[in-house]
Amino acid sequence: MNKFLLALAIFVLVLVSMGITRRPPAAKDQNWSEYLGGSDRNHYSPLDQVNINNVAQLTKAWEYHTLDSGQIQCNPLVVDGILYGMTATTQPFAIDAATGMEHWRGIHKGGDKSGNSRGLVYWQNGKDKRILYSSGPWLYALDA
Repeated sequence: MNKFLLALAIFVLVLVSMGITRRPPAAKDQNWSEYLGGSDRNHYSPLDQVNINNVAQLTKAWEYHTLDSGQIQCNPLVVDGILYGMTATTQPFAIDAATGMEHWRGIHKGGDKSGNSRGLVYWQNGKDKRILYSSGPWLYALDA
């Protein structure tokens, strides 16, 4: 009987410690700075402004036209309110995620003009912020 109570006590302590160590998501989780949302690739965002009770009330806030044709096969990124994406002809762009206003658009120079790109990556080291993308055999780095 004592072994059973000891095992039960350990089990309860483990459950309690798991609950205590769980923390709410940090503010940085409001960004979508990696492919599929984060390093665990789980498509999850802790943001809760849109929920099952108000999703039917959503309306279009803005739309952005890349003015080129083809398929866009990338996951856009959102970092500090800026949406970074790639056009079908491999031109990176940055727009205000709230308004859709264009901040900048990269000019494609060389590389694969067919638009074969799998997207872009956000990198930061202190105040140095870069958007990395490839086009054909070339790797490009832009100031975010």
